[in-house]
Amino acid sequence: MINEIEELKIKLKKIIDKFLENDIHLLKIDSHESSLSFRIGLYLVEEFENWDVDMEYNRRGTEKKRIDKDNELSLFRPDLIVHKRNNDDYNYIVIQIKKNTYELNGDEVNKDRDYLKKLTLDNGFYDYRFGILLFFYCKQQSATHPLIEYYENGLLIEQEN
Repeated sequence: MINEIEELKIKLKKIIDKFLENDIHLLKIDSHESSLSFRIGLYLVEEFENWDVDMEYNRRGTEKKRIDKDNELSLFRPDLIVHKRNNDDYNYIVIQIKKNTYELNGDEVNKDRDYLKKLTLDNGFYDYRFGILLFFYCKQQSATHPLIEYYENGLLIEQEN
C-alpha cells in the first residue's frame, strides 16, 4: 500500500513533468516566480480536484495570514496552497517556489524554508499537512529537474533532485 507522502511525490512528479514539458520557456527566459507559481497552480488543480488551490492566498478565515518573523507577527502570502477555503481543519499543502536567481542556501530561500517549517507545525495555527519548496533552475540550466524539499511536522523530511 502506498503511503501519503509517496502519493504526493507521484502527483508532484506529474506536475513538474508537465510544467517542464509545456512551460520550460518560462525558465529559459528567467520569468518571474509568480508566473511559475501560476502555471504550477494550474497543474495542481488537475491533480487535487477535490481541493481548493490558491496562489498567494493571504487569509486565515477572514483574517490576514500572519507568521512569526523575528519574534513579530508579519503578514504572509504563501506562493501556493492546497486546502479547503474557510476551514482551517483542511490545510493540506503549502508550496514555496524559488529559482536559482537566489542562492540555494541564501537568506531568501532559507526564509522560505523557515516558513514551511512553521506552517507545517501541528500547533493549531495553520497545520499544513505538508510543505514543499520547489527550487527551479533558469536559463542554461532550465531543463534541470528542480530541487524539491518536503516538510512535515515542522521538519525537513526529504530532499530530492
